[in-house]
Amino acid sequence: GLEQNQVVGQSAFDIYKDYPEITNAIKKALAGQPADFESNIGDASFMNYVVPYSFVQGKIFGLVGVALDVTERKKIELELKINEQRLTSIFKMVGDSIFLLEVENENTYRFVSVNDMFLKTTGLPLESIVGQYVHQVIPEPSLVLVLNRYQQAIAEKTIVRWEETTHYPTGTLTGEVSISPVFDENNRCTYLVGAVHDVTERKHAEEALRESQERYRKSFEDHSAVKIILDPDTGAIFDVNNAAAEYYGWSREVLKTMTIHQINTLSQEQINNRMSDALTNIQNQFEFRHRRADGSIRDVEVFSSRIKIKGKSVLDSIVHDITERKHAEEELRTSHAFNEMLLQAIPFGMDIVDEDGTILFFSNTMKNNLKTDGTGQTCWAVYKDDKSQCLDCPLRKGIEIGRSETVEVTNIFTNRTFQINHVGIMYQEKKAMLEVFVDVTEQRKLQNQFLQSQKIQSIGTLAGGIAHDFNNILGIIIAYSSLLERGAENKKKIVECSTAINKAVDRGAALVRQILTFARQSDVAFRPMSVPDLVHEIISMLNETFPKVIEIRCTIEEKISLVNADHSQMHQALLNLCVNARDAMPKGGILSINVEMVEQKIVQARFSSASNEFYVSISVSDTGTGIDAKNKLQIFDPFFTTKEKGKGTGLGLSVVYGVMQTHHGFVDLESEVGKGTTFVLYLPIPQTTDVIQKQMPQTFTEIASGTETILLVEDEADLRNYLQTILISKGYHVLTAVDGIDAIAKYAEYKNEIALVLSDVGLPKMTGVEEFLKLHEINPRVNVILASGFLELETKTKLFQLGIREFIQKPYNSFEVLTEIRKILDSPNPVP
Repeated sequence: GLEQNQVVGQSAFDIYKDYPEITNAIKKALAGQPADFESNIGDASFMNYVVPYSFVQGKIFGLVGVALDVTERKKIELELKINEQRLTSIFKMVGDSIFLLEVENENTYRFVSVNDMFLKTTGLPLESIVGQYVHQVIPEPSLVLVLNRYQQAIAEKTIVRWEETTHYPTGTLTGEVSISPVFDENNRCTYLVGAVHDVTERKHAEEALRESQERYRKSFEDHSAVKIILDPDTGAIFDVNNAAAEYYGWSREVLKTMTIHQINTLSQEQINNRMSDALTNIQNQFEFRHRRADGSIRDVEVFSSRIKIKGKSVLDSIVHDITERKHAEEELRTSHAFNEMLLQAIPFGMDIVDEDGTILFFSNTMKNNLKTDGTGQTCWAVYKDDKSQCLDCPLRKGIEIGRSETVEVTNIFTNRTFQINHVGIMYQEKKAMLEVFVDVTEQRKLQNQFLQSQKIQSIGTLAGGIAHDFNNILGIIIAYSSLLERGAENKKKIVECSTAINKAVDRGAALVRQILTFARQSDVAFRPMSVPDLVHEIISMLNETFPKVIEIRCTIEEKISLVNADHSQMHQALLNLCVNARDAMPKGGILSINVEMVEQKIVQARFSSASNEFYVSISVSDTGTGIDAKNKLQIFDPFFTTKEKGKGTGLGLSVVYGVMQTHHGFVDLESEVGKGTTFVLYLPIPQTTDVIQKQMPQTFTEIASGTETILLVEDEADLRNYLQTILISKGYHVLTAVDGIDAIAKYAEYKNEIALVLSDVGLPKMTGVEEFLKLHEINPRVNVILASGFLELETKTKLFQLGIREFIQKPYNSFEVLTEIRKILDSPNPVP
């Protein structure tokens, strides 16, 4: 941009002082070396060359500079550079494996470059590929195919594509390979550009799809259930399996020309609605009636699901024949209606209760008995008028279908006794319990009367032994009384005689108490009972009454669980067995009683219905005459006896059998003629019963004392003085009365002080019962204990209902009297 006159004659360094590259080039040329540099003037680019100009002998005379316009060339180079960068980016980032091979000859190819995807796919490091020949990288199994394809691409001068599976460190690779030849100006192939598109996963997916389709096809063809594929728009049958052809009676080919409307008995509109529901998943389970080739109509259950075939939604349906089930359901409905009618006609009270205690069925007899319909209510609300389930409710154990159980209850909704039979059933598709109520009130009265007569008979049987023992007791008392008179001055002799007389009196009192306890009529009540205590009680009586030629032995395990039993009935049953044992040994022998606990499996070996986990076993054995095989079959029959006329009623063992049935127990018999007999009683142990251990009874000094005021009513002066002395010795303040009239007067005067009344029943002027009724009028919460040798069961029950706290058996036992008094006074709500 300078004028000629501004340049000529001027120093080059002054002119180009702002252009260091020119200045440097001039300095270099002046030093004798050619120099070049690039310069830009506006949008133009120049390539400048500076060379020294010299004369002879190498002296530099000047410089010669040439500037060439390279603007277009620069543009081309820039564009080439950008394209190269773009290609490099594509080469690196493309998802396929890209490689470049240099062609040395028709069979020799060397890797020039590969992209990152190639390295990732093959698992090979870059240094093991670039610079290496193809035969050094491609595994042998694939090498021949690869070389052939390379040669083909070069020969045909075109892109060649093929599919190849090659094994690399990363695994087996299946790819779609493309190879493109690059030729130079001499028409010689210098490079091969290759690309590999990985189709391994696609191939796996295609293979899996093919296998799945094959499995589905095989499953469809060979499925044992009837299968139909339907077009939901037209009802046309796309396909059916072999089972469908066999079921409907048409060939598969014929069925595939039909529509579902030709099989289903519903109207076309109804069928279309059902298919629409199945297609939209509103419903996928249906019950239809289908027509078969032979004209028969069958009930079927159809399960439909939506699938796609060639992009179209169709219905895949499974068809189950339910004709027999429908018939069975109809028969069941008919049977159910008949059973309902039968249940209503049975004269026994019946109900059906579910697991929650809700009454599902209530028979007419139950409605008439209760004057109400309990259906829909809980059983405890109906029978007990209570808000909570009974603690011993059989429902608490869970309902076992088919398992039966019998319980006996009194006063659940009437003043009568019912035997209730429970059995687990299915009712209205629920687990439930059928209960049958049988009124056994009169039967139990007769049974109690019969037991009472048995007791009287047993006492008669034992009378000889009792009389003999009493004579011995009286003889002891008379003898030592005589010694007392003669030895009045000898204190040691007095103590010895008094002790002997006291022992004899205690022995007589115990014998009387046993007889009265056994003979009196008592409640039939199931309570926790100690079998060892019962056996000791029996043995005590036997020792006093059986002939001395009979040796009595007893073995009792250390720990025996309580059983739920009626003490009186079990006492009678054991006594009957012992009396039979005595009669089987007229010349004497050994009577053995053994008590132990046994497991369920031992009892089940003899009695398959044994269901409790443990039982108490009571065996009564003798060394007597034994029982022959013929008589064993009848031994428990009523009125059957092998004893002489007048010596047995034949009712003893039938009573034993009946008692064990009432207790849900079992009685077993082992006997051999001439070798004796063993009867074994098995009593079930409730699951919640605790094991009891033998304990020594409390001593007199261990009984708690008290300071309360007690009104003692006894007409016998000696007994009154005896009891008063005992009570005072324990700290009580005692008021006494000699009859009922006196007792009423004393109580009216001191009622605020008297904590308890102990009264005899057999009083002059007014009985103890009448006395209690008067006291009850004065104070409805009065604490009264009545003492009696015998009291009618009905009277005793009524007095308990009125408020009598306890009954004491006479003759008095100081231990029992003090224990009962303390128990009542220490109760949670003692009444003053």
